[in-house]
Amino acid sequence: MSTNILKYKMVAIDMDGTLLDSNDDITETNLRVIRYALDQGIRVVIATGRIFAAVKHYAGILGLQTYVISSNGAVVSDATGDNIIYTKPMEVTAAAKCIETAKKYDIYYHLYSNDVLYTEQLAYSSWGYAKLNDKLPPEERIAIRHIDDGVDFVLHSGYDIVKLVMIDDELDKLAKARSEAMSIPSLAISASMPNNFEVMAEGVSKGKALQMLAQHYNVAMEETAAIGDSENDLSMLECVGLPIAMGNAIDAVKELAKYIAPSNDQDGVAYALSHYIMNEVCSPL
Repeated sequence: MSTNILKYKMVAIDMDGTLLDSNDDITETNLRVIRYALDQGIRVVIATGRIFAAVKHYAGILGLQTYVISSNGAVVSDATGDNIIYTKPMEVTAAAKCIETAKKYDIYYHLYSNDVLYTEQLAYSSWGYAKLNDKLPPEERIAIRHIDDGVDFVLHSGYDIVKLVMIDDELDKLAKARSEAMSIPSLAISASMPNNFEVMAEGVSKGKALQMLAQHYNVAMEETAAIGDSENDLSMLECVGLPIAMGNAIDAVKELAKYIAPSNDQDGVAYALSHYIMNEVCSPL
C-alpha cells in the first residue's frame, strides 16, 4: 500500500453507463486501475440502481471489501449481501398506486425486494437479468420471480419492496406516468435511463447512502469522489468533494461535475481515477 497522502480517500462509482461498458463488462483497464486504487488505500464503493444480486458478481471481480449501495440507496450491504446495514422499503399503499399507474398506461414494470426481482413478464431489464444469469454460476444468479398481479402482491405478500422500475420506449407516455407517480405521497423518484423512471421510499438516494457510509468509514465528504452518468447519480455528485461525469452522461450530470471523463466504452472510470483522483500520487494509465 502506498504511503503517499491521498486527497480523496473514498470514491463511489455507478455501474450502468459508468463502471460497465456497453456489453455489461468491466474492461481490463478499469479493473487494473481500480485494483491499483484499492492498493493505494482508496475505498471503492459501488453505488447502483441495480438490485444487489446483480452487483455481487462485479463486486467479486473487483475484490471489494467495502459496503455496496444498491437499489439507488434503498439497500446498503456488505459485498457478500449477507450483512445489510440499512434498508428502507416503500410504503405498501404507495407502491400499489404506482403499479396501478403502470397498468393504466400499459407500461412495463418490475419490483425489487432486498434480493428478488418480481415481474409479471420478462422484458427490458428483467429479460436482461435473465440473460445475465445464463453466464453466472448458480450462487451468483439473480432471483427472478413471476407474479400474476403486482398490486395484489405488494398489498398481501408481506414482502418489503425497496424499488419499483417503470420502462417504456414511448417517452411521452412514460412522462405522464412519472408525473402521476410524483403526486403519490411518501416516494422518491429518479431515472437511470432515458426510457425509465425508478421509484423508492421518500428520502432514499445514492447521496444519502453515500453520506452514511462516509460517516461509517470516518471519511469527510470533501475527501470523497463520485463518478456517474444518470439522473440517479445527481444526489451523490451533489454531496461529494469531487464530482466526475462520464463522457456519455446526461447534461445535468455534466453541468454538476468538476471534471468530465471519457465514456464508459473508453475506460472512463480508469481515466477518472488516474487523472483526477490519484493524479497527485501516480498515473497508472
